[in-house]
Amino acid sequence: MTEQLGKWKGQFGDEYTDRNLSDDINIQQRMMMWNGIFMHIAHDLPNKILEVGAGIGANLISIANLYNNIQREVKLTAIEPNDKAKNYLKRIQHTKIVEQDIFKIEATNGKFDLSFTCGVLIHVRPDQLNQAMAEMYRVTRKYILCIEYFSPECRELSYRGENNILWSNDFGSLYLKWFPLRCVGYGFLWKRMSGLDNLSWFLFEKTH
Repeated sequence: MTEQLGKWKGQFGDEYTDRNLSDDINIQQRMMMWNGIFMHIAHDLPNKILEVGAGIGANLISIANLYNNIQREVKLTAIEPNDKAKNYLKRIQHTKIVEQDIFKIEATNGKFDLSFTCGVLIHVRPDQLNQAMAEMYRVTRKYILCIEYFSPECRELSYRGENNILWSNDFGSLYLKWFPLRCVGYGFLWKRMSGLDNLSWFLFEKTH
């Protein structure tokens, strides 16, 4: 277990969970985000979706709501290290919770149509990013999405008074550097307009 995973499993992760409980407004904001992302692959919406570091499941709830609106089934899988957050995930219908982490996902190659992270890669130590991204790439049949804080180069930031826990980076460029992918969409979520954090997202399709 890495130092960072240890923090998310313990009190540090519990406090994060308590601070980030979602309400109806937050779910609506996330549904708008997902609608903007999915429009880039509207012709080929994924049926099997994995979120690594799912927290309380706000993204998965939003995805499920969007699919319900178009009367389409979706199979959701969540990986989350924090037990308190997992108790919330258990309330989401049609969601499977898997007891692994981003460094070792016990799934066959190409099991999911889409794998994604949202505010997770920023907490992976830079020298371990390749290993984490390789697992995301391996378990995905077609699409990879990352929604993270952006910086043109790796930059460590203090987080809640803690060091060695958060790094902003150009995660999209790292995916393209390390794996055979093509970018099918990208965007920026401006907090003033989205209600969410100032996040950049990159959607990739496998080319091999």
